[in-house]
Amino acid sequence: FEASLGVSVGGVSGLDGLESGLTFEAKDNNVFDKDPPTITLPSPEAFRDSIKFSPMNAVRFLLVIDELIVQYTSNTALEANIPLMDTSLAKILSFTKVISNNLFQFFVAVQPFEKRSIKGLKMLTGENLVIQNETTLELYVIRGDLNANPSAGNAGVLRDQADVCNITFDAFNISDTPNANPWLYDVANSTNCEAGEDIAVCVENDCTAVHQGDDISEPILYFQNCTSTCDVVVGVEGTKFSMYTVAYKN
Repeated sequence: FEASLGVSVGGVSGLDGLESGLTFEAKDNNVFDKDPPTITLPSPEAFRDSIKFSPMNAVRFLLVIDELIVQYTSNTALEANIPLMDTSLAKILSFTKVISNNLFQFFVAVQPFEKRSIKGLKMLTGENLVIQNETTLELYVIRGDLNANPSAGNAGVLRDQADVCNITFDAFNISDTPNANPWLYDVANSTNCEAGEDIAVCVENDCTAVHQGDDISEPILYFQNCTSTCDVVVGVEGTKFSMYTVAYKN
């Protein structure tokens, strides 16, 4: 059999410090699947416009939401085992953590680019890179400041703000092919973007690496000064696949 159950919790806050109520909701169409709950919170602009802002009022507002979610997920009715299953809804629901992650956006100030100690993002795979079968993934690039906290519940919002392209990784085993350059160029040239969107992918040989120290044996922080327009740099470090964003203001 296939289990399916939708759950939602929400309401309108009514604190003394608010000019008007602010609506929030956590909704999961099926608590048994792997898809995260959908979180609907007031926009930062609505939050700022509606509250008689002070640190105390802001904290009270967030604590009320958090407490409501905690009370909901602590309901004793949710502790009962689901028929035919050795589990309960209380073990499945995870709204509290998702809500907390999303609320951080109200307190995040964007740091000026020049003051950032890290000016690029990087991803490294595990050792001994092996890709058994050709795999296509979605690659998101957001060139401006984030307008939502980068959590699973905000995936849709972040996707709308990003340029989105498919990027394809052919089957590859670094142990069998120590020279990864031909494979890397195939990856860089594989991007297939949605209409009006573009993500330029380069190979590490086409850019200058900025290291943690003066020695090139030090870890790479980011890439810059690429030979052509580039948003993302792919490469191999030792036996790991790497992907870096380019420090775009340089």
